Amino acid sequence: MLYVDYYDDGLDEYAGSKKLYAWNGSSYVELSATLALGETSTTAYRGDRGKTAYNHSQLTSGNPHNVTKSDVGLGNVDNKSEATIKSDFTGFIASGNTGFVTGDAVNTAISGVSGQIPTAYTSNPAMDGTASAGSSTSWAKGDHVHPTDTSRQAKITASGILKGNGSGGVSAAVAGTDYAAPSAIPTAYTSNPAMDGTASAGSSASWAKGDHVHPTDTSRMAASLKGAVNGVAELDANGKVPSSQLPSYVDDVIEGYYHNSKFYKEAAHTTEITGESGKIYVDLSSEKTYRWSGTAYAEISSSLALGETSSTAYRGDRGKTAYDHSQLTSGNPHNVTKSNVGLGNVDNTSDATKKTNFTGSIASGNTGFVTGGDVYSALANKSQVLMAQGSISTSSTSCEVSIPTEAVVISAYATMSSHKVETEIEYGDGGVVFTIASTPSSTIYCDVFYVIV
Repeated sequence: MLYVDYYDDGLDEYAGSKKLYAWNGSSYVELSATLALGETSTTAYRGDRGKTAYNHSQLTSGNPHNVTKSDVGLGNVDNKSEATIKSDFTGFIASGNTGFVTGDAVNTAISGVSGQIPTAYTSNPAMDGTASAGSSTSWAKGDHVHPTDTSRQAKITASGILKGNGSGGVSAAVAGTDYAAPSAIPTAYTSNPAMDGTASAGSSASWAKGDHVHPTDTSRMAASLKGAVNGVAELDANGKVPSSQLPSYVDDVIEGYYHNSKFYKEAAHTTEITGESGKIYVDLSSEKTYRWSGTAYAEISSSLALGETSSTAYRGDRGKTAYDHSQLTSGNPHNVTKSNVGLGNVDNTSDATKKTNFTGSIASGNTGFVTGGDVYSALANKSQVLMAQGSISTSSTSCEVSIPTEAVVISAYATMSSHKVETEIEYGDGGVVFTIASTPSSTIYCDVFYVIV
């Protein structure tokens, strides 16, 4: 008998854990463990962190990990073309020179010494004899052959046991005359072999025939006891006891594949399983459990299963990996390059360097920038700096200081009691207008410095 933990709460809903239990004779044993949240391969990962990790994995632009030049392995690389690097590396053949040389330079050097390379030796090699290093200036070919040394014993062609002939040669020896004949060959063993038991090398001088048979060891269990009453249980092809030899409560859970309101033994949905009352059916494809109502399969535990869809839970270990990845704020796990961040054409120079590169001078045709100080100095050297003045009275909020239309304003500011006052300044042709928000407590003097160009 199987037991399901659920009850009718009076609201047309069934409550409880919906876990399955079986009675083993002394206690209830849980048959269907529920899936829990965690960070292992058999648990489900947190939905909020999983969503964070998934959203991060969909990013196709930007630089979420703050990747730097050093992170992509180019912190020490000079921004030079291959042609420039090749030119920097090129050297010449000379003592102490550390540059690389071209193939053409090497070819030229070899051509200058080609006459000094020795030639191959064309005469036949000498017969093997007393060792000598030789005196020839030619080199020996790799497949050269020295002639046989005729002062040595010729090849022996006799077979079997050999004997010396007293004159430096050998000949075949005769059994029984030149050496003792071998002992007699042993005969076959004719008695029945002993029963299998404790291993022993034996003491018989006879040999065992190849098709001999030892008697059955009667101390062993008879094969007829396998799977029989008062015998022993068998094992199937998977090393497990067949369900037919197990107590009935052990076989109350049947595994299969649920498809179109039916259960099948195979994932291909070939062999249908007949529904039985009192049995629990587990769908191996979804890990959901069902019972047979007599006419249809009814799901009894709507459980959370692992998978990669919106209705399943993701593997805890992989979910944790994705979340940990999303929290990285340094390094370059996405292999971001300068071009990936939209800076493929940007030179790796500081603002100070750029300012130096942009700086020019006041001269015809010069395209660089010049500073305000340079302009001021140039104008001061060319003409006299003039000043015009006006004032804002305690009953006014503005004044206009008139200057020539051809004047260039160098500076304009307002003062009250020898202190600068913040005013709104508007430049126009022939005049500069100073404006404040409200009437001042004392007179404000407005000064304009200009030159005529």
